[in-house]
Amino acid sequence: MNKFEKQIYDVLVIGGGMAGTFAAIAAGEAGKKVLIVEKNQCLGGTSTSSMVSELMGVAFHGRKIYGGAVQRYFDTLESNGHAMYNYNVPMSSNPNVHIDRLRCNPEYAKIYLEKMALEANADILYDAVLVQAEESDDCIECVVKTAYTELTVQCSFLIDATGNASVACKMGLPTFKNDSKALQTSTLIIRLGNIEIEKLQETIKDKSIQKAVRKGFDSGILKGRILGFAPIPNTNDTTVNVVNTNIDHEDPYELTKGLIDTHQQVPSIIDFIRENVKGCEHAVLVSIGSTLGIRDARRLVGTYELTFDDLKNSAKFEDCAALGCYPLDIHDPVTNTVIWEEVKDLYQIPFRTMYCKESKRVIVTGRAVSASRDAFAAIRVMPSVMNLGEASGCLAAVLVEDHADLSDFNIEHVKELMKQRKMNVE
Repeated sequence: MNKFEKQIYDVLVIGGGMAGTFAAIAAGEAGKKVLIVEKNQCLGGTSTSSMVSELMGVAFHGRKIYGGAVQRYFDTLESNGHAMYNYNVPMSSNPNVHIDRLRCNPEYAKIYLEKMALEANADILYDAVLVQAEESDDCIECVVKTAYTELTVQCSFLIDATGNASVACKMGLPTFKNDSKALQTSTLIIRLGNIEIEKLQETIKDKSIQKAVRKGFDSGILKGRILGFAPIPNTNDTTVNVVNTNIDHEDPYELTKGLIDTHQQVPSIIDFIRENVKGCEHAVLVSIGSTLGIRDARRLVGTYELTFDDLKNSAKFEDCAALGCYPLDIHDPVTNTVIWEEVKDLYQIPFRTMYCKESKRVIVTGRAVSASRDAFAAIRVMPSVMNLGEASGCLAAVLVEDHADLSDFNIEHVKELMKQRKMNVE
């Protein structure tokens, strides 16, 4: 195996999904030397590799709520014809719940995310994984491997953006995982072409999708009460959130079983869609997500645990890192139903959910922040995750600049950087 000289970075981001990419962008734009280590061969994580092309909760009752690099990304996709805002759209699992969302083309998302990271002067290492990390008083020494190489990377701060706190867990920091029998259902998303988009849009709006959901679930063709279509702008394609499996994704045998299970469901589901959804009579399979959409995750046991009461009551935090508006949304593996509880206003997520007293140099971001099961079920969606990612990059940049660490830092300096970036945190 080839070995390279030690690489030294201010900030090492493990995981180039949405949280990790925006963490790297924020730290890079603040002038810090940043490396993203990503196990796949593109950025975007679930949004691109799993084809989650519908970003839920980008606005609240028609009002856009994000700023900074996150909103720049949304604007770039939209202005180039690769994304479109859709407001007040009913959920297929409960037509009484309406969500504002941005539908985008996941293939162009790969391109723009990479471009933004490179323009922020972040280095990217694809097809690579972290295998070892040891923290000392002044740095973290890491070993990163690809199929043919081994690299030693030293960083001042490490951002765990794996989506399941896997780095924190590997380093022995406190993490929590729901019981395997209570893990939310996972989904394999498919992309269909040759769709009559206008007819499908009307079908979504008139709520007749729910009739198809009931028929599919009662017949056993659908394993969950969900049939979520997300037409891709300026194409005749749509992604479909419908192929479900109940697995523990940390068990490699169960993960493989779940992938096989979902792959084999696809042909009968497409036949069902052709027969029961207007606009999809001549649908053809274009692609299948290369990774499962895993709804549940291991999470950090942080300095503060966010609760759903915090979200319902719109609790205010002096160290607010990110905003959200998405409701509680649990895909229950026992009943195969979706449990909803809405929120009345925007809610805040504090920085204290990103770190723990056991480490001075590891920041956990994205959906793996410290949160109860119910709070996690709300904040796990893409816009919140992206916002958390950008905030974590700001935190890391300030820590480097101030020669501080997570045990003692000036939150006002972090807020000032976020303000300069025009991030909305109130």
